[in-house]
Amino acid sequence: MNVLQWRPDWFPNGSVPDSPFLVFGISEEYPLDRDLLEKRYRQLSLLVHPDFADKCINREEVLKISARVNSAYRLLRSPFQTLLWLGSEKFGSDFNPSGVKPKPEFLMEMMEKQDEIAALDGSIQASLSIKNEILTVQSSLLSQMSEALKAQNCELMSLLVVEYNYYERLRINLEGKFA
Repeated sequence: MNVLQWRPDWFPNGSVPDSPFLVFGISEEYPLDRDLLEKRYRQLSLLVHPDFADKCINREEVLKISARVNSAYRLLRSPFQTLLWLGSEKFGSDFNPSGVKPKPEFLMEMMEKQDEIAALDGSIQASLSIKNEILTVQSSLLSQMSEALKAQNCELMSLLVVEYNYYERLRINLEGKFA
């Protein structure tokens, strides 16, 4: 894409692609090329920013396109949100993590972790240790979700999303305790 010149065929009639990947012209895969995403976002942001956009383009159209570009960028910056979007695209209505019940062993593990967080006595070192552990588990879950997506295993992908969300709630609770 040329940073200096708007091309109406990128988003004809304001019809920005539904795919956040297509908004930036990058492959629908995970992990995505973050450097390319950043570069394309900067280029498009300059082209569709309401204050800088080509004056021959309708302002309302520019605002709509700018909002879509920003929304797509926010989604793709989050590995978890990117995987959720890809899962929804690949599995369609079969992908329903909210309908998945976690395994009992996992629920026990979460209860133990919640008790561990509740028992923290204000020790920053202990809370950092637990936070790092949570982030490590979340990173592993993202990798497993990517593999489940590649293997076209909707059931496993849904279960991993549920587990990731539990860990995300734990992380937020932990941060809230020391805010």
